[in-house]
Amino acid sequence: MDATSYPQILEQLRARCSARDYAKGDAVFRHGDPARAVYYLLQGEVHLLRHGPGGETVILHRVRDEGFFAEASFGAAHYHCTALCVRPSRGLALPRELLREHLVNDPQFALDWVAGLGARLRQQRTAVERLQLRGAESRIRHYLLTEGSPAGELELNFTLTQWADLLGLTRETLYRTLARMEERGRTDPQRQSPAAHGQLNAPGAYDLDHRHRGSGRLRSGLEPAHHSRTP
Repeated sequence: MDATSYPQILEQLRARCSARDYAKGDAVFRHGDPARAVYYLLQGEVHLLRHGPGGETVILHRVRDEGFFAEASFGAAHYHCTALCVRPSRGLALPRELLREHLVNDPQFALDWVAGLGARLRQQRTAVERLQLRGAESRIRHYLLTEGSPAGELELNFTLTQWADLLGLTRETLYRTLARMEERGRTDPQRQSPAAHGQLNAPGAYDLDHRHRGSGRLRSGLEPAHHSRTP
């Protein structure tokens, strides 16, 4: 018996959907695969990835614990990116025809769906705004202010390597910039564990892809009112 807790929007659909468990490193789908379903992440974390012209990885979106993904491929023939599980995950596949049926016949479902799309569009707009900023420090400060607390603090729950991908930076550039900001007092890393302390204070000293997720806390030292926060 499935003991998973489902959000209200999925209650009427889940009996006709299939849930699946994924290991870390599994791809839910890959760029170019036929787009047959939209997905809801029940638990875990999935990154939507594309590769740049130089082979670099670009994270288009991070889905954590709960949330839809692959909505952009709802009307497309193929998926436009790869969905990679960065930790053990469980996902629910919603067949496109089932989703279309409910959007046409269930006004409340359609309204809830549109509201969710609007929230995710605002998140993507903020990410695009960030990537248009010139300079690593500007992107870091923007992320702190839009994704952190109202006081400008950010609890990192992923590795700095993954954060560098989100910022469109190399890992080495992120390390060097954090070190410069810390020297000037622009950031205030607070030690949570020896590994976290090293990640923030000794750039290059750790292979972050193999460290645990807790990466410490950063403070921007800026007034958050200057940037609109992502809801």
